[in-house]
Amino acid sequence: MGSETGHRRFERFPIECTVMIERLDEPREGAFCATRDLSRGGCSVTLPEPVEGSGWLRLYIALDHEVLEAESRVVHARRLEEGRYAVGLEFLKVDPFHRAVVQQVLG
Repeated sequence: MGSETGHRRFERFPIECTVMIERLDEPREGAFCATRDLSRGGCSVTLPEPVEGSGWLRLYIALDHEVLEAESRVVHARRLEEGRYAVGLEFLKVDPFHRAVVQQVLG
């Protein structure tokens, strides 16, 4: 692991994509947001409020003319100065095609 990533397993890339988030326990309750960054293992998004609990989420990420679908979990949330939250999400389930799209976009 290089000094750029510190203790992280995957390098982060500052890429802004539109995301729709659904809680798996409440699939009809969705929210739109944008990524702050993207990596092979997850992403960070900006939300108006923190995600309650540590349940699984389904993400739909608009990326390179595809809609990446991934199941994820919240790994951290921190309050930003403007009152919004940066929420770190770890990808848990991504099909091989969508994983390849992420790898292609990130290089």
